[in-house]
This record gives sequence, C-alpha cells and structure tokens, in this order.
Amino acid sequence: MSTDRLTEEQLDRYAELAITAEHDGIKVDPAVVTVLVDEVRRLQFQCRFLLKQIAKKDARSGEGALEEFLAGDEPATPAP
Repeated sequence: MSTDRLTEEQLDRYAELAITAEHDGIKVDPAVVTVLVDEVRRLQFQCRFLLKQIAKKDARSGEGALEEFLAGDEPATPAP
C-alpha cells in the first residue's frame, strides 16, 4: 500500500489538464473532473483520519495494528 499522497497543487493541476485536454476528440465535462477531485480529497482526509484512529488504539492497547495495516498484513487474531 502506497502512502504517497497527491498534494492539493497536484490535484488542481491534474484537474486543469483533464478539463483542457482533448482525449481522442472527446472533451471532459469540468463538473465530472471536479467531482472526482473532490472525491480524492475526501478519501485522503478519511484515510488520514482512520490512520490517526488506529494509532490512538495502538497507543492505548500497545498492539501494532497500525504497522500491520500499513504493511498490508492480516491481523493475527480476529477483532472482537
């Protein structure tokens, strides 16, 4: 799992390119690009929030759930 995130500037630049470019003669609706970029931003925020919540649980319990999650490993025991 990659933890690299697109910056706000990168998202804006990609959106601008997608809106102004022609793809095989087909123009992209700017509203569609805006919705997609907004969704990427929402998912990035959600990912940061969830990682913080996992880290808080680790701090309280002493378990290594965050490292397991980032490594893509399955938890050793099922969550209750």
